[in-house]
Amino acid sequence: MVAGGVFLLLNFRRANRNTKTADLSRAELCGADLINADLSGADLSGADLSGANLSRADLSGADLSGADLINANLSRAEFCGADLINANLSGADLSGANLSGADLINANLSGANLSGANLRYANLSGVNLRYANLSAANLKYANLSDADLNCTLLSDANLSDANLSGALLFFVNSREVQNLEPLQLHAQHKPFLCNVALPSYFYQRKVNPNRDCDRIPQLLSDRYNISLEEAQGIVNEARQHRWD
Repeated sequence: MVAGGVFLLLNFRRANRNTKTADLSRAELCGADLINADLSGADLSGADLSGANLSRADLSGADLSGADLINANLSRAEFCGADLINANLSGADLSGANLSGADLINANLSGANLSGANLRYANLSGVNLRYANLSAANLKYANLSDADLNCTLLSDANLSDANLSGALLFFVNSREVQNLEPLQLHAQHKPFLCNVALPSYFYQRKVNPNRDCDRIPQLLSDRYNISLEEAQGIVNEARQHRWD
């Protein structure tokens, strides 16, 4: 399947050197070596790219909706304006990737490495960022509404003007987050806070870092399809942690 997918890609390149609209929808490219590949504008919807090496690849404007990119190497790849709706990027290496303006609605980025990634203006509404690494990522003007930020690493991430309405901020250290303002936590549709380490200036505005702990068990139960009792146990255990 890998050989067939790569053969398809190489044939397309030979026949279409002057176009950037490759049709690779539902292609089997699992484990493929696509370092520096030019896939800008390509249709990769539903493609299997799990474990593929796309380091420094150009995927600007590509359609990756519903694509499987589990554990793929996407470090320093270009995704400007790419469609990644419902894509599975769990465990993927996206460190230093350019995802500016990318559409990641409801994508699965759990455990993904997004350190230093450019997510400026990206649409991350409803995205799963559980256990993801967003250290030093640029999230300026990003839409994180209803996103799952459970145990997400956010040190030095730039959250200037990011939309956090309805986001789940559970067991998160945000003390070293850049440009996070109290107003972002007081939006009309407020983010859910429980066991969050907030920057010191937030306490002057009387922002309670545990204001939604009583609501978190139901949220976890619904999102992770676990029992309410198990979810309550997770919250109780997390609340035992004291941030230094």
